[in-house]
Amino acid sequence: MNITQTSATQVLDDLDLLLTGGRMTNAARDVARASLAGWDEEQKVKAAQEAVILAPEFHTLGSPMPEGPRTDQTESDAESAEPRSYKALINLYLNGGADTFNLLVPLDCKLHDEYMAVRGQAALLNSELLEIQTTGQACNKFGIHHKLPAIQQLYRDGQAAFVSNVGSLVEPLNRNEYDNGLKPVCAGLFSHSDQTEAAQTLKCQIRGSAPKGVGGRMADALSSGTQQFRTASYSLSGRQTWAQGVDINQISVARSGEVPTLQNYTGRRQLLEDLSHTAYGNVYCEEYAKNLGKWVDSNQLLSEQLQTANLSTTWPENVQDWNRRQTLLSFQTVAKLIASRQAQSGAGLLLCGVAWL
Repeated sequence: MNITQTSATQVLDDLDLLLTGGRMTNAARDVARASLAGWDEEQKVKAAQEAVILAPEFHTLGSPMPEGPRTDQTESDAESAEPRSYKALINLYLNGGADTFNLLVPLDCKLHDEYMAVRGQAALLNSELLEIQTTGQACNKFGIHHKLPAIQQLYRDGQAAFVSNVGSLVEPLNRNEYDNGLKPVCAGLFSHSDQTEAAQTLKCQIRGSAPKGVGGRMADALSSGTQQFRTASYSLSGRQTWAQGVDINQISVARSGEVPTLQNYTGRRQLLEDLSHTAYGNVYCEEYAKNLGKWVDSNQLLSEQLQTANLSTTWPENVQDWNRRQTLLSFQTVAKLIASRQAQSGAGLLLCGVAWL
């Protein structure tokens, strides 16, 4: 089809009606019109469609309320302070639950007698436990489940610690206070889904994910505190409450380390830049216009970094068991995220990471 000046206007009118409900701004229309140039006749309509689909009006509702050219300047991610110490926090969340009464067992004390009485046939024998020692606790010895020798070794090396008796309580209470509603309790007690959310927010008295995740809130505090650490929060299992902060948004990465990127990034990046030059009174259009290019750039950079990350650890190959293979992929991707930290935000800065299994 030979697109003349007149027919180009008609094409844009049709795309405006079909794709944005007649809400396309003059600025977006100008970008779409400019996209017609430089293509052969068969590709011009496709190029215009692409420009409209990437415009803020296509992804939002309501009047865009354009306010003219954008005047605010986006902060450069390349500017960073002198590198500081680096920490990576990895949360391995076992979504199916665990019988923790048999994971850490008291030994040679009154609590062990209580454990044997309460657990009955489910109790583990001393020969089925890996002994560790401690001080300052009700018992001087504890046993770790016999299938976790790596945890025993980490504990003995001073690289692991246990936080026990953690549950869903807003504040301490007894049975009478619970039965008579004398103290606040967690929402949705005895509901697995509610307690899963509570474990991720650590605000169990508020149902759902509104309080945001504890990992994300930690990242918020570190980035906005007096030290103003540069932080990032990742999830290897889609969007998860634990990793989401109020200001710090989690970045989803596939277990395989693959990051979705914009096809033909180099050719389309200028198109995204052109579409973001207009400021909008519609908060949804404005958020999209301000951040789309940043999101696309971030994914592109992260994808390149993970592909070229150098790992010092040797990882098993040709693992046949599917579950074990997926677990190894997850931790390998975590290792790549850690290895690429210098390119992400400057050497030695802090990363908040999360892996879900």
